[in-house]
Amino acid sequence: MSSLIAYARITKLVWPKNIPWDGPIEILFQTVDNLHAALPEHKGDWYFTGNYPTPGGYRVVNQAYVNYYDRSEGRSY
Repeated sequence: MSSLIAYARITKLVWPKNIPWDGPIEILFQTVDNLHAALPEHKGDWYFTGNYPTPGGYRVVNQAYVNYYDRSEGRSY
C-alpha cells in the first residue's frame, strides 16, 4: 500500500461524520524506524510491529484475541 493511499484511508477513518465541519485534517505519525532512532534501547515497538520481545508476549496477545472473540471481559494476563 502506498503512503498516499494509507494517508487517505487514515483520513477517512478519523474524519468527523456527524458534525458540520469541513476544515482540513492533518495526520502526523511516527514511523517505526524513527521510533527506534528516538528510543534505541527500548523494546516496546511490539504494539506496532507484532515483534514481541518475549514468549509471554505471544501468550498475552493470543489470549487477548480469544477474549475478544468470546466477548470476555477478563484480563489477558
